[in-house]
Amino acid sequence: MLVRRHRHLVPTIAAAAQRDRWINLTLRSGLTEAQAQTVIRSESFGPLTAELRRADAHHFDVEVLLPRLIRCRTLGDAADVGAVLVSRLRHTVTDSSGHRAAPDLVAGLIPAARGPMDADMREALDDRAHLIAARSRALVQSAMEAREPWLTKLGSPPEGPPERTKWLTAAATVAAYRDRWHVDGSMVTGRAGSDLQRLETARASQAIRQARAVADTARPIAESTPASGSRLSRRSPASDVLADISTVSATHW
Repeated sequence: MLVRRHRHLVPTIAAAAQRDRWINLTLRSGLTEAQAQTVIRSESFGPLTAELRRADAHHFDVEVLLPRLIRCRTLGDAADVGAVLVSRLRHTVTDSSGHRAAPDLVAGLIPAARGPMDADMREALDDRAHLIAARSRALVQSAMEAREPWLTKLGSPPEGPPERTKWLTAAATVAAYRDRWHVDGSMVTGRAGSDLQRLETARASQAIRQARAVADTARPIAESTPASGSRLSRRSPASDVLADISTVSATHW
């Protein structure tokens, strides 16, 4: 529930915090004055700012990217210039996946709002990012304790602390996705019914692959054996993973 609630609040706060930035960029983007004013007043301006925030989170220089996308093909016959730019931005960012630095995403799902903004807005966004991250970790802990079947699709938690942290981070992204889109049972991801869900399904699927890759190349906890002559620990190996969930640094989110 917490991920679902704050998943809507983060874009809403970000949109308000960055509105002036995106208006100024649109006015300087190479559109005619009439086109820019029409885009800013149109219903497509909200989706356009969301795509600009996504591109920014994927480390594109949006001050360069938006003018380039405007120049690449004519907009003269476009009925909705904003919608055309949304499509161009979306395809550019999606096609760049795997070729740029890891995007700045809250819980591996939500594009972070970067750049200058009002201090109160920044604090509100940071607070909600921490809440979402904490909730996602708690969902993984609950799933492990309950031995929920969807976790088996991610492979066994590794033994080594660095690999275990990577696995837990990926698992928390999947948990956040499942909470966000009401996915229950053994299914790891659900059927995508909207562009947003398709986008987040792709991010969750990538997290699943990352978790499995870590699990496949690292020694699983289940295979851990004590050294010859050593005393067996009374602590369950799985409890080490559960303990690590609460200590994963917020910088991983």
